[in-house]
Amino acid sequence: MLSRQMLSAALAAVLLCSSGAAFADNPDLGQLQQELQRLQSLDKPEPATPNGWKRGAAARSGEQLRARLQEWGYDPGHGDAGLEAALKDFQRVNHLKASGVLDANTRKRLQLPREARIARLSNRLDTEAEKPVDMSSPRHIVVNIPAFRLRAYEDGKPVLESPVVVGRPKRPTPELSVAMRAVKYNPTWTAPPTIVKEDLLPLLSRDPAAFARRGMVVLDSKNRQISPSAIGGISPGRFYSAGYRLVQPAGDRNALGKLKFEITNTPSVYMHDTNHRSDFGKPVRALSSGCVRVQQYLPLAAWLLSRNEADIQSRIDRGRTASEAAPDIPVDFVYWLAEVNDGHIVYLDDVYDRLDQPRRPAPKPAAEPATPSSEPSAPAGTTTASAAVSSTDVASITLQPATPPSFLETTPPQVTPVDPTTAAR
Repeated sequence: MLSRQMLSAALAAVLLCSSGAAFADNPDLGQLQQELQRLQSLDKPEPATPNGWKRGAAARSGEQLRARLQEWGYDPGHGDAGLEAALKDFQRVNHLKASGVLDANTRKRLQLPREARIARLSNRLDTEAEKPVDMSSPRHIVVNIPAFRLRAYEDGKPVLESPVVVGRPKRPTPELSVAMRAVKYNPTWTAPPTIVKEDLLPLLSRDPAAFARRGMVVLDSKNRQISPSAIGGISPGRFYSAGYRLVQPAGDRNALGKLKFEITNTPSVYMHDTNHRSDFGKPVRALSSGCVRVQQYLPLAAWLLSRNEADIQSRIDRGRTASEAAPDIPVDFVYWLAEVNDGHIVYLDDVYDRLDQPRRPAPKPAAEPATPSSEPSAPAGTTTASAAVSSTDVASITLQPATPPSFLETTPPQVTPVDPTTAAR
């Protein structure tokens, strides 16, 4: 019986022969296919990875590292200088500190077994066979979920890259093929059912002060602001049947940050800035409730709208919530466990354990922010635009029983009553 790896290789070979145009649009696939065939053809044992290495280290560890880098397709040249240069290349391509020293993080990446690399390549080619990503558009945005990275492409070449935060395993970011719709400056945020049920209502019950520090505002069915104490202890079913909503005004504490990228057909999933910018410094960034937080949101918005960053910042600094239509640029959220970076293949951690599961659509996630079970992080960044409603505690806001709060847009989103037993999906 043929192994899964052999079947994947055969399928990818058929794809290569029968879909030449697709491979021409995305030449990375040809390189991935060639690497899969190369790895499957190797019949010698894998070389060991030394415990460490730097210039001047023992010859044996240098020989081991040289063989290991060659196994990965790198050319270590001759002597310590060539070996150090190849190691730096490996580190740079894998978004590690390019020190030329075999440290613990580099060793962990370099130790990935041959079979694990074959599995990742097979999975990527299987994915492309089932649902190929069309890279033929002149402009394109791809978010690779396990890479925690966004790339913007022009004519098939990456022109902009940004670290991102994606959904945590219990609230994963879905795989999507959609299009950009609009850019929203100083967005408000309406908590979706899953976060209301699992995070915010429990927080209000156990710690009203922490809830207030989130800056959340409670609105009734007529968009009137009411005191949070009025819904203390309420069940999710009663909350929605009464038409209540939890809304976070624009401002420094808003979970969506200063800018939101709206995409088609996904009312609860989008890309945005964040008020938790320290998360971008973490090596594993599966931390959100399903949306994609973009570190380089200003350059991305400027590229998307063909404007300069100063113009985007000026719109943010006005402090008003406003939307601007965006070009109809394709956006793909993908789950690629192997990808090409600067001519080399990068293998990624399987953050959602997809290799151990049958391929199926990812669960629909909740929207931002991350679970508010602890104190919010301090505001970060340089933007200090004021919102139409100040970010003081909810308890100190003067209630307006007859007039919708001014931070709401002209036509606030409507909430359909939700069965609490099915709200969290």
